[in-house]
Amino acid sequence: MRRAPAPQGGGGRADTTFCTYQTKVLRDAVKRFVRPICAFCSYRIEVLGGVLRRFVRLLKKAFLLVNFGYNGGRRVPRPRVMEKPRKVIFKVDEEDYERLKEIAKEKGMTVSELLREIVKQVVRGNPPTEAKDEDPVMLIGVSRPVAAERMFQLIDERINNEISKARARIILGGVIELKEALALQSPKGRAELSRLKAKLRELREQYRELAKEVRARSVLKPLGEELVMLSEELGVPLFEEGKRA
Repeated sequence: MRRAPAPQGGGGRADTTFCTYQTKVLRDAVKRFVRPICAFCSYRIEVLGGVLRRFVRLLKKAFLLVNFGYNGGRRVPRPRVMEKPRKVIFKVDEEDYERLKEIAKEKGMTVSELLREIVKQVVRGNPPTEAKDEDPVMLIGVSRPVAAERMFQLIDERINNEISKARARIILGGVIELKEALALQSPKGRAELSRLKAKLRELREQYRELAKEVRARSVLKPLGEELVMLSEELGVPLFEEGKRA
C-alpha cells in the first residue's frame, strides 16, 4: 500500500519529529531495562571473580604447607601431627578412689598419672604386686585387707569427732586382740570361749554406734568385715540380738 505524499509545507517536518520521538523512547527503554541487567551481570562476575581468587590463594597456601614449598622465599614448615591419646572412663568404689588419691599423694603425682603408670606396668607384663609377708593378724579386712598401722592412720584422717575416733580405735584394738587369741590357739575351756564371745558382742555393739556417727567407708568396711569373720569363727550369730528382742 503506497503512502500518499505529504502535502507541501509541514509534512517532512512531522516525520522528522516522529522519528525523534521513537529514538527517545528506545533510549529510555535501554536505560530502564538493559543497563540494570548489564550492571547486575557485571556485579555477579566481579563477585565470582573475587571468590575464585580467594579460593586459589587458599589452595596455594594449603599446597605450600603440605609440600614444604616456599612462601615468598621463606620456607613454610609442615604442621606437626600428634597422636591423640585414647580416653578410658571407668567407675571405681569411693574407698578405692580415696586410696588411689593417698598413694598418688605419697608418690608426688596425680591420680591420672598413677593410673597411667599402672596401665603401663600391666601392658609390659609387670603388674604391681602386693607384699605377701604381712602378718595376717595385722591385716584388717577381707575384700581389701589394710595393715593395722594404716587403719589407725585412716581413723585419724577420716574421723573428725574425737569420741567417734576413740570408739573406732577401741574396735580396731579389740579386733586385733581377738585375732591374736584365735591365731595362737583355739580357745580351751568354756570360760575362755565365753570371754571371747562377750568381747565380740561388745565390739559389735560399739560398731553399730560408730556406723550411726560416721560415714567413712574406708574405716567402717574393713572393721565390719572382720567382725563378721570373727562371728563365724566363734560361732556367734550375726542377728542374735534381734532374736533376743
